[in-house]
Amino acid sequence: MPQPMSQPVDQLADADQPKSRAKRDLFSLSGVIRCVTGNSALLMYNNYGCFCGRGGGRGRPVDDIDRCCVAHDRCYALPTWFNALFVIYPYRCIGNSVVCTSRNWLRRSVCECDKALAECFARSVYNRRFKNYPYCGVLQPEDPAVDTGKHPAVDAGKHPAVDAGKKPTVKPGKDEKPWVGSGDGYDRFIN
Repeated sequence: MPQPMSQPVDQLADADQPKSRAKRDLFSLSGVIRCVTGNSALLMYNNYGCFCGRGGGRGRPVDDIDRCCVAHDRCYALPTWFNALFVIYPYRCIGNSVVCTSRNWLRRSVCECDKALAECFARSVYNRRFKNYPYCGVLQPEDPAVDTGKHPAVDAGKHPAVDAGKKPTVKPGKDEKPWVGSGDGYDRFIN
């Protein structure tokens, strides 16, 4: 559990300085995740499951943390025309909470997406076996939460700018066979 900070810390990403833009944007996301969870975004959540990290998005989410990343991708997809990955924003970290401080709607929206991701991570159980998970898009776990669109952040109305009524369109590929976890550690293919 992260230690509460005695004084608020401002994390400002100055939009007027063009150098190292992508690095600072990822730093903002990493800072938001560290503020809320106390964990390193890079060490814990990058390349986790099938959707967390750059280039994710194959197969079905493996657990709640992976579903957090699906919801985050959907949130980022709304301001796509501005490429949300490169939007920088100011925020404040107070204890384990993030306050998005920009008055610009785009910067605030991206900050709110990142904040919701971090809060979703904080509510979810981390499973080390899904770090660098190799079976995305190959073996498809049966996951009713993906098919129904249920997600803890979306269902609670906590994820900004995500239409909770939309169902994700994640489906097995034509050459992929789904599998189910039996709970005994030996997963079985569905014929």
